Amino acid sequence: MDKEKKIIGALLIFAVIASIAVYAFFNSRNPFIVAQKSATDTLTADNLTAEAPEIVENDAEKLTVQEEIEEIKEEAKTENTEPTAAETDEEKSIKNEAAGDLSSKLPAYVPIARNSDELTIGFITDLHVFNGASANKLAEPFTNRIYYFVKKMNNEIVPDFMLINGDVVEGTKIPANTSIKQLQLVKNIFNFSKIQKYWVPGNHDLRSVTKQQWESALGINYLRKSFELRNYKIIILDSNFTEKDNNVSPGNGYTRGHVSREEIKWLEKELKNTDKKTIIFIHHPPLSNVDFKSDLKLLDNATELRELFAKYAVLAVFGGHVEDLYSEKVDGVQYFSIPGIYKNPKYPGAFSVINIRKNQVEVNLSYLEDGNNYKTITLEKY
Repeated sequence: MDKEKKIIGALLIFAVIASIAVYAFFNSRNPFIVAQKSATDTLTADNLTAEAPEIVENDAEKLTVQEEIEEIKEEAKTENTEPTAAETDEEKSIKNEAAGDLSSKLPAYVPIARNSDELTIGFITDLHVFNGASANKLAEPFTNRIYYFVKKMNNEIVPDFMLINGDVVEGTKIPANTSIKQLQLVKNIFNFSKIQKYWVPGNHDLRSVTKQQWESALGINYLRKSFELRNYKIIILDSNFTEKDNNVSPGNGYTRGHVSREEIKWLEKELKNTDKKTIIFIHHPPLSNVDFKSDLKLLDNATELRELFAKYAVLAVFGGHVEDLYSEKVDGVQYFSIPGIYKNPKYPGAFSVINIRKNQVEVNLSYLEDGNNYKTITLEKY
């Protein structure tokens, strides 16, 4: 009996051990559990491997794009602020001005001390400007030539004043609003310099705008004017009237020019009430019997004016309009006709420096001799 109990106990122990061994064997070799764990671990690793490079690559792309944008911005900034070798500061300044940007001006001029019998005037006439590629820009020949004159006056000559002697704009068949904008653009170029300017009305100006519009566009309040400077009296005359003394205006022009009766009365009063030597500026030169123009193309009451100038011992009279270079002395009065900056092919870009010393008048005319370099000649002294 005891022997049987021992055998049964041994079998039970063997069965337990065998069961444990079988469980351990199959558990350690269960392909489903291993596969599931491996699949989970691999999926997690694959996700990390796949996502991490994507994030890095995207960030790198964003960073590269951002750097390229910054480089482009920097290049654009450099191009906008620094002129290239082909574009000088001066040329950039001209372009800015034509576009209405007054941020870059000429240096402040240094006034020149002159004696009481000395006077220097920067004279330019008959600009006849028209637009370039847009309504906000003048064509380059005008911009460049006007700017050169202003720069020359501001930096080198430093005259007592600059005088613009009429026909600022072309005006022919041009709408008033266009000519007004052109007048303002020209004024802006002259405003690069703080030197005093005076303006004279011309017949081409008034083909497009009224006299009031002309004044308003230039920011002035006169069509005629007189003032004294040292030993001299300066008179600006308006010669834009019809034969019947009416104001010239768009559609009511008079190319030849006429000084009204009221204007002549004012002029004689100004001449009578001064003991200073007088200098006259008028758009239409009061010439007569001149070879290059018939009297029918000259100021219609020129003879009357010349008699008046001689009576009051006017020193000199300056005009434009006829687009030619001419000078003469009649009855003690010196007359000068100066060409404009554009229409006379012999004197492109023309302007003058008028020097008066002890009642002696010297006129130095500068013009583009070969299209690139300015040449200066001195008109005959009288």
